[in-house]
Amino acid sequence: RDMARAAHKGSGDVATGKIWFELKEKLGPVEFVGYDADEADGRVLAIVKDGESVSSVASGDEVFIVLDKTPFYGESGGQVGDVGRFTSGAAIIDTQKPLEDFIVHKAKLSAPLKVGETVHAIISAQLRNATRANHSATHLLHKALRDALGEHVTQKGSLVAPDRLRFDFSHPKAVSKEELAAIEKKVNEVVARHTPVKCTVMAPDEAIKAGAMALFGEKYGDKVRVLAMGEDAGKTYSTELCGGTHVRNTGDIGLFKIVSEGSVASGIRRIEAVTGEGVRQYFAAELEKQQEHLQKLEEDNVRLVNQLGAKPASGGYHYSKERINSALLAEVPAIYDTESKRQQQLIGDLQEENKKLAKDLAEAKKQQALSGGGEVKVEKIGSVTFIGKIFDGLDPKELRPVAEGYLKQADVTAVATSVEGKASVVVGVNKSLTGKLSAVTLVQAAVAELGGKGGGGRPEMAQGGGPQAGNLEAAIFKIKEILIGR
Repeated sequence: RDMARAAHKGSGDVATGKIWFELKEKLGPVEFVGYDADEADGRVLAIVKDGESVSSVASGDEVFIVLDKTPFYGESGGQVGDVGRFTSGAAIIDTQKPLEDFIVHKAKLSAPLKVGETVHAIISAQLRNATRANHSATHLLHKALRDALGEHVTQKGSLVAPDRLRFDFSHPKAVSKEELAAIEKKVNEVVARHTPVKCTVMAPDEAIKAGAMALFGEKYGDKVRVLAMGEDAGKTYSTELCGGTHVRNTGDIGLFKIVSEGSVASGIRRIEAVTGEGVRQYFAAELEKQQEHLQKLEEDNVRLVNQLGAKPASGGYHYSKERINSALLAEVPAIYDTESKRQQQLIGDLQEENKKLAKDLAEAKKQQALSGGGEVKVEKIGSVTFIGKIFDGLDPKELRPVAEGYLKQADVTAVATSVEGKASVVVGVNKSLTGKLSAVTLVQAAVAELGGKGGGGRPEMAQGGGPQAGNLEAAIFKIKEILIGR
């Protein structure tokens, strides 16, 4: 035991070793309730300041706090620790797990705190949900890599954070662009099927015998959590042992995008990726970066062309296209001619890349919509079920496939978007109801709320729009009013 204490390094800032062994022996394990709850009451069992256990601390102190139970996930298995707050007056800036079943909160206090007090602990649900999405996507990526590259692929390390995921794996060479594209596509296909994630608790040997994959670096106890997620060809897509937090449905991942692939050691490759909101941010940042690059290249090109074309002529300088071309072809050093052509080629390439990025961004928004954009709320209105959703910046022509997808989950759906101040709405009605309910009637009522006229289509699918994009919520509500009164 003493040797274990001496060798123990812990994780991150809590790597003080001895004190955590002593506290765990004295206090016992900490109960983690964060699989099912984002907040919980917990009793303060210990406070550690400057490496020493203390009974009380003052406002402004930075300390480590141990509770009897907590919704905060301690950093382990590649997943970062939660952040959040205690309502008693503590900002939780990190959560770590120096020992198995022993969770420690790193806190910045804004009020005094004593051992024995009960606090209400609340995690940042937004960051946890983003981390959940990245962790579940890591499982799907692992499976897609093994299917695409071979069963020699095994996990060699990972990082799961709110803003990204990083996955290290065994593979003897670089993964080609074509392979990466196929892997990314497969993960997105599984995500878009919007299937529930199932968790089962069982013995490790039993789980592995049943086909579950154990993850590199994980320590397993007598009982383990087995995560089964995704569906492909009628079978569960991924089954792994994992103690981390995960989405409840693959659709909650939203989107998946590989942003880099490279080598970290001999025979070890690394993929970094983003999900959900991170995908939209990635495309937006790439588009902005390329636009800035293009602008600089255009400015450089203008300077070069001016330099090459500014030839004295009667009456002053002449900058005509013909004069510049003549200069480039015959009257300037070949090095300038080559540079000008290179600049022009770069601009052309970047313009094409901008078009592709804009198209990719539009496709990302479409796929996000088709996958539900996370949770999809199905409402019961009278005898029918209803989904109403507003998207920001989605191309109006993509509303119809989104509505068709939602009709698989509800009797009636209304989806809307606004682009440059103009609103568009599409209403779908299950064909079994079109004898009693018409999508045309519903969409015309919505269009009136948007300041438009008309709106048309068929009883099962209709569309329209108007100039008052600020009234989209009122338009959706108008449809619900009609459903209530039918």
